[in-house]
Amino acid sequence: MGRKEKLLERVCLTTRGWTFDELRALAEAFGATVVPPTGGGSHWKFRWDDACVTVPRSGGPLLQCYVREIRDIVLEKNDADR
Repeated sequence: MGRKEKLLERVCLTTRGWTFDELRALAEAFGATVVPPTGGGSHWKFRWDDACVTVPRSGGPLLQCYVREIRDIVLEKNDADR
């Protein structure tokens, strides 16, 4: 099982305790372009052709609502690939 599949399995099991870098790796594995903030802010944009989610980068775990949003998009992308 590759990293992409492991991340997908983990996000399906739990949305707790995800770091920004882990969520970024998951999103990029499913075709997202992650754009850093402009002007010194903390909010990064996770972009796909048909979706965009803005996620604040902090030192600790992310709020579950951001992980759930990315998870839902990733699951949709994964289903489309099958």
